[in-house]
Amino acid sequence: MNFSFFNKKPLIKGIILTIISYFFLGLSSVFVKKTTHDLSIWQILFWQNLICLLLSLYYFYRNKTLNFKVKKISLHIYRGIFGTTCYWAFYKTLSLLDLVNATVLTYLAPFFVPFISHLWIKEPMEKKIWASLSLGFLGMLIILKPGDNLTLGWGFLIGIISAVTTAASIVSIRVLNTKGESLSSMLIYFFLSGIIISLPLAISDWTWLSFNNFIFMLCVGILTFIGQILFNIAYSYGTAVFLSPLCYFIILFNFIFSWFFFNVLPHWNAFLGSFLIILGGTITILMKSHSSSFPEILSQKAFQEPRWKKLVFWRKK
Repeated sequence: MNFSFFNKKPLIKGIILTIISYFFLGLSSVFVKKTTHDLSIWQILFWQNLICLLLSLYYFYRNKTLNFKVKKISLHIYRGIFGTTCYWAFYKTLSLLDLVNATVLTYLAPFFVPFISHLWIKEPMEKKIWASLSLGFLGMLIILKPGDNLTLGWGFLIGIISAVTTAASIVSIRVLNTKGESLSSMLIYFFLSGIIISLPLAISDWTWLSFNNFIFMLCVGILTFIGQILFNIAYSYGTAVFLSPLCYFIILFNFIFSWFFFNVLPHWNAFLGSFLIILGGTITILMKSHSSSFPEILSQKAFQEPRWKKLVFWRKK
């Protein structure tokens, strides 16, 4: 197979990897939803991060890319705090709302990415972007149906917290990439931070896993690990503002998962709202690229080629 098309258009690699990563992350949320009635959120986070850490150590060791060195420890701490908080808030929202509404609230993150990027890394904000953000916000309102009990509930408020911290985590990944941090250090310290934060709180409400919950936690850990690997690689091919709107694909994935796993078929407003959200994200990409068409965007070569593009999970000795 000829991959020259992808090699000439690095941004398309980031787009494809981002979409695939959201598929795995969306699927992991299904198994989290199945365990929130039996386990505390902190215990779910502990098992998730522990499994992901063990998989990361094995993965990078097999690929001979295990690297514990860091150039900017403070950035790893920030990412660990933001990432763990966004996972906690998302899982808490999952326990309070249905899968689709929880996902919509959490993945309002792209609305906050331009603000956080501007405050953190001084990335300029363009006035034109407000049109696309407003379109996406309208799509969110259509899905959530204001006037229902959801709007002022705890699920809504915690979902917004999840969106803000997810946006901060997204920007931190891009900053770590620009500082030249290795993929192994980024993931290992991220999962280690999650263990350190969640373990004391998990112990206070500890429940031993049943066989079913053990299988569900394995699925959560493995799917999260794959999603995070692809997600971190993707952000070496493009900026947070370019790739963050792609998180709307997880809403579409969770429509399917909600129907398949929970027999809940989304209403027409969910599809209309998702269309507006994705349209707003697409306009955001076009505006930030200063290009007139997608072929121009995809051919950009301003992004640094990552050093880990040939990693494999299993290698024969």
